Amino acid sequence: MTIESLEIVFYTLLFVVPGFITDSVYRYCYPQREDTGQYTIIRFLLFTFINFILWFPLIYLIFLNDFHTRYPNWSFVISGFLVLIGPGILGFLISIFVIKGWLRKFLHRIGFNPMHVIPTSWDYQFNRIENYVYVIVYYIDGSSIGGLYSSLSFASSKSGERDIYLEKVYDIDDEGNWIEKNNSDGIWVASTDIRAIEFLKGGE
Repeated sequence: MTIESLEIVFYTLLFVVPGFITDSVYRYCYPQREDTGQYTIIRFLLFTFINFILWFPLIYLIFLNDFHTRYPNWSFVISGFLVLIGPGILGFLISIFVIKGWLRKFLHRIGFNPMHVIPTSWDYQFNRIENYVYVIVYYIDGSSIGGLYSSLSFASSKSGERDIYLEKVYDIDDEGNWIEKNNSDGIWVASTDIRAIEFLKGGE
């Protein structure tokens, strides 16, 4: 490998990888609109820039009084943190900031109405579920079924594949009583069969 190739690898690792890690953690914690790839590199570089600002004291420490030459092992550990661990922490912090809606609330107060980062109402609602929620799935044919959406359930976040798996299934009689199907191990409902999903307040 030539010197030029090593330099390319080094600068890619330094300026692109931290932003990529931050963006990946952020997207994992919080559903995003589909990326067309047009501004991907710019977003990576922006996250890298924010990461370096956040961890500037550590960067300053490495180059302070020849710290990197006197303590090469510690410099290697700190550099690894700045490139790999720190960006992940930043992505998690950004996710919390967005989930709490602090920036959106601030923009609303000063008269702005920003586009929501979550692409669909489906993603928004299922992302809000903290522990569990009871739902009623209404089928296209007019029938319906009750279910429990909790830690073992799943709702697709892939565009065009809005299917759902409910870990517990209930029949609902004419009087509104919920009767659990004890011999059931959950139910998968295809997106093409769903007309609507009602989310119920309260517990049992």
